[in-house]
Amino acid sequence: MKVSVSLFILFLTVFASAQNKSFELGIKQLQNQEFEKAGVSFKEAIKTEPANSSFYFYLGYSLENLNKVDEARGAYQKAVHLNPDYFDAQYNLGSLFYKKGLNLIEKSNEAEDFKIANDLMKQGKKEFGNALPFMKSAYKIKPKDYAVLWALKLLYAQLEDEENHQKIELELKALKNGN
Repeated sequence: MKVSVSLFILFLTVFASAQNKSFELGIKQLQNQEFEKAGVSFKEAIKTEPANSSFYFYLGYSLENLNKVDEARGAYQKAVHLNPDYFDAQYNLGSLFYKKGLNLIEKSNEAEDFKIANDLMKQGKKEFGNALPFMKSAYKIKPKDYAVLWALKLLYAQLEDEENHQKIELELKALKNGN
């Protein structure tokens, strides 16, 4: 029995070491802005521990930096699914939707055809609506985070929700004044 327990502990140590090496390598690659390589490392880490929300978050971050927005969104969503209280994943996911909304609004402003401009504007507002639940979740996790409050303020303005826009603006002022 002693031999099998020792072998089991050795197996766990080797297994844990291998997964951490992939993750650690991915972090180093991120620091060197080697996003493609980092993505590969995080995918390897996920193979060894598929329930680790951090691995999905960093995969999403790598993909986002490669402008692979849909894939990044999927990775962030998996991180949020695994850990709903993962602030960075909630915030980054909301930011992805927000950025997409801004891009659509910008395209609508450049469109010469009214119908196309109107459709793009509606799509942009829909993306702002998609961003809102993730930013609200990030807010619940860190209600005094300036970036989240600012993002919520902008989202409520885009969604023409004056009541919540004013509420968040007051929270930003209070935070700025140290309250």
